Amino acid sequence: MLLGPRPNDIQSGGFDNWPFMTTHSWDENPKGEWTLEIKNTGFAKNRGPLKRFSLVFFGTSYRDPECKLYDTNGTCLECNKNLHAHFDTCVETCPTGFCEVLKDGVRVCTACPCPATNDDHGGCFHRSQKGLANGKQQHALQPGDGEQRYGVLRNKLNPSTRYLSTAALVTLAILGCVIITLLITGMLLLIEWWQPSIRKEYRQVSAITDDCGCCACEDSETENNRGRDLQMEA
Repeated sequence: MLLGPRPNDIQSGGFDNWPFMTTHSWDENPKGEWTLEIKNTGFAKNRGPLKRFSLVFFGTSYRDPECKLYDTNGTCLECNKNLHAHFDTCVETCPTGFCEVLKDGVRVCTACPCPATNDDHGGCFHRSQKGLANGKQQHALQPGDGEQRYGVLRNKLNPSTRYLSTAALVTLAILGCVIITLLITGMLLLIEWWQPSIRKEYRQVSAITDDCGCCACEDSETENNRGRDLQMEA
């Protein structure tokens, strides 16, 4: 909002050539088309109609003298002789990570990798102005180009690798659950099969122990009686 409500600006005769200034700072790129919307609002008792207005912009504008052609957004499309268009500026040589390409008769800086300037190792090469002037393409490896090329390849490979690793993890998790379930089931079945055998053996051992105890008692009583008889005879 450029101008908020001003409830104290009231005059019975109206405002003629009433100047006021408002400032506004946008935290965005001001380039492009803007639409100004004016609402004539006021109090119920005092609603004067707006007859005319004028809008004056105060600011700074910069036009690069090295740029030959701009688009509607202010981006440089074509630079003057021996210069390359790099976003909204003109440069003599493209910076690291960009290569010089002739596109539709216009020199532009294109992000690496460039098909015409790649080597076998995947580095992005730079065409020097001196080599172009002499009709020769002199290539010089730019620092960090190999890393950028590696980053491009890594970004291309990452999606499939990520999907593959996810599928492998899911498969391993399922197999682990199946193995654990089988182990638990086997242990339960083994316990169920083993318990009746233990009980049966325990019962047999108990029966044998009882029988031996009775016999031992009878034998001891018989021996005692025989001993008494011998004493009496003597």
